[in-house]
Amino acid sequence: MADLWFWGNYDAWAANGGATPDPVVGGDTTVTWDCEFVTSSDQTTYARTSINSLTDLGGGFFRSGIVSYTTRDAAGVDHPQLVGQSDPDGLVDFISDVSVVGVTFGIVISSNSNPGLFTAHSNYEIWVQ
Repeated sequence: MADLWFWGNYDAWAANGGATPDPVVGGDTTVTWDCEFVTSSDQTTYARTSINSLTDLGGGFFRSGIVSYTTRDAAGVDHPQLVGQSDPDGLVDFISDVSVVGVTFGIVISSNSNPGLFTAHSNYEIWVQ
């Protein structure tokens, strides 16, 4: 049975034609959130994001996902997995791997019109088994 190790959420908004960087890259703390934790080498980690709510007043879009994650080998060396680079927005829907010690979540949001308002609420989950 999997255990929920982390749960978080974020309220994002964009107004008057504004937008976040697209694609998302690690290290941009305005649109990414790093979660670090310790697992053993035989534990499987599953992480995902989901959109909880959305308000669209004038056109826009929102995406949430995973930018990257980090695994640690038996020698204690960390290995970044830049999974978001496989997608034009810099985000993937979920990850599943062993020996994971960190996950970086991210968002992309835009309000396509001026005036306009686009808001969204997303959830972040990390499960370990």
